[in-house]
Amino acid sequence: MKRLILTAILVALSLIVSEAKCIYNDRPISYFKSDANNKELAILAIHGGMESAEKAKEYCEEIARMFPEVPVYSLNFHMEDMGKRAIYEAVTLSQELKKNYSKLVVIGTSFGGFLGWITSNEVHPEKAVIISGFIGIDKMYRIALSNREKYEEWLEIIPKDVDSRVIENELKKFSIRGISIPFKVLFIHGLKDDIVPFDVLIDDVLSIKGNYYIFINNEGHPASLENSFIKELIRKFVFD
Repeated sequence: MKRLILTAILVALSLIVSEAKCIYNDRPISYFKSDANNKELAILAIHGGMESAEKAKEYCEEIARMFPEVPVYSLNFHMEDMGKRAIYEAVTLSQELKKNYSKLVVIGTSFGGFLGWITSNEVHPEKAVIISGFIGIDKMYRIALSNREKYEEWLEIIPKDVDSRVIENELKKFSIRGISIPFKVLFIHGLKDDIVPFDVLIDDVLSIKGNYYIFINNEGHPASLENSFIKELIRKFVFD
């Protein structure tokens, strides 16, 4: 009987988790928020790819299924001014969350991982998780120029009438390397990632001083959050 009751409880919980809902908010920063009510910890989630309200909502629901007990704020960023607006939005929302919660964790995938890294160095959350992301956006720009077809969508935000060397120097300002970090970071990356190659990330990561961890597997881009081991790894990192 006890086993049957436990099974019923687990099934009920799984149904609740699978129906994670996120509500849209647009002032002063646009984001989706899950309905969890936890006053101690909040998660800022930043999706991969270019700006997309649909992706922001899907990412909110994905992270909320992983953390049903934690309020998730999924940033609906905008890419104006070569992504500078997205950085401003991420930092501003993070600062608000730090005022309202005791602890903040930042989770970002791909370009969202880069935004998460920049934001974390500005606001110093408790922890950050960078999934298939990068630190050196100047390196990513050089790679994009060598394969314009693959990175066509991203290159659309770069001014076409400005010399590439000027653009690269501007992007270097946002490539934070060789620093000491006062927060913990978990990097998750696939060796078969053909969008953000592993060697683009690893040299920059190894220049960091502080508490960081690297998990490498054989996945492509991005590392899947449906992978049960990765989900458990992230949960353990956040809560330990």
